[in-house]
Amino acid sequence: MLKKIIVSPLLQILLLTAFVFAAMLSALMPLENANFDLWSSHFRRPVDQPIAIVAIDEKSVARIGDWPWSRDRIAEMARLLSTHQAAAQGICLLFAHPDLNPGLDVLESLREQISAEKWPGDQRTLKRLEGMLDHAKDGLDHDGRLIQAVRQAKNVVLPLYFRPGTPNATDAEDLTGVLIIHSMNAQSLPVVGTKRPWLVDIVSGDQRHLPMAAGKVRVTFDDLATKAGALGHLNLDEDSDGTLRRVPLLVDYKGRLFASLALQLTLKHLNTNLRALAIDLDFLSQPTLRIKHVRIDTDEAFHMLIGFDRQWTREHTYSFVDLIDGSIDPAIVKNKIVLIGPTADTIGQHYRVGAAGRASNVEIQANILARALSTARLSRPSWARLLEITALFYFAFFLIFVIPRVQFKVGLAILVVFAATWYVMTVGLM
Repeated sequence: MLKKIIVSPLLQILLLTAFVFAAMLSALMPLENANFDLWSSHFRRPVDQPIAIVAIDEKSVARIGDWPWSRDRIAEMARLLSTHQAAAQGICLLFAHPDLNPGLDVLESLREQISAEKWPGDQRTLKRLEGMLDHAKDGLDHDGRLIQAVRQAKNVVLPLYFRPGTPNATDAEDLTGVLIIHSMNAQSLPVVGTKRPWLVDIVSGDQRHLPMAAGKVRVTFDDLATKAGALGHLNLDEDSDGTLRRVPLLVDYKGRLFASLALQLTLKHLNTNLRALAIDLDFLSQPTLRIKHVRIDTDEAFHMLIGFDRQWTREHTYSFVDLIDGSIDPAIVKNKIVLIGPTADTIGQHYRVGAAGRASNVEIQANILARALSTARLSRPSWARLLEITALFYFAFFLIFVIPRVQFKVGLAILVVFAATWYVMTVGLM
């Protein structure tokens, strides 16, 4: 009797249905991820956006020298972009500490010694010597030149990086003034719509209803950060299989919300700041970030799905060295949002972005920005889970009540047609 129950087609169908249902609710769907990876790179391209990537690529490293470069090189590019009226700049390079320059210390010490001594003879020669030392000091003060370039540009977004986790109450690292200025109180983010937690718990299956929490922060050193137009984080959130499919637009650190670098550049493009950020809740309480007329679909943790477009990225990328030496007319950056960062394989971390291969952080940030500014973006609507559950039970109904009552070939044809229709439908919805 027990053997008959175990091998019963009805029981097997019920168990299969229950397994698929549980997998859907726990988001353990490798086939869905594979399908997303396959088709997301073929998703329709964003309409042309005023975005440019200045790539520190292999060509630039070969011509300028091994990485890391002097910070004066980045300052030179920032000045060039500012001179040619770039709308905003995002520097995807984290300078967490001031540059240690022994030569600068030696020159300063030498100048102090000269000033302290009483020198006989022509004072004009002494003044000229002091001037020469000051000029040499300015040439070696790479941090000073970068700070000056960022201050003069007024539209530069500099990076932060958060370590996921829970802040340690005993940690001596507190929120500094510059962090408070470039963030907002998590409780003050305006929310439009009515939250229905009971419906979300039934439908969503995703219990992350808050932004990614951070335990520690690495920030651009203070003298440079205070001159920035904004600060934005570079965090990317890979799935358990190591593939990047969604990116956090907001991070919660000690009760403050920090926007991503791409989101800060979106705000710059719309001539506004974090105070313009609001949340719209739909009828299933799924949030949408709203900035003026722009709405960015996210999940409950304010993650945005990313569709990386390799061809679009290539078309909007310019080599650092080509802009510096004039091989490309720098006027091409006029009124564009420019992101500066390394793309060379030997520099920085690269991420797996599905069928598009691997990409650098600056390329990913550019794609996030392009999708945020475009109406052509990937999203998972709140009703998707309801549709999946409905389709699952419809499929189970056919397996239990229809297939056993028809011939094998007819049943097989029904299943094939159903599966093909569902697959085409999922791709079409994407």
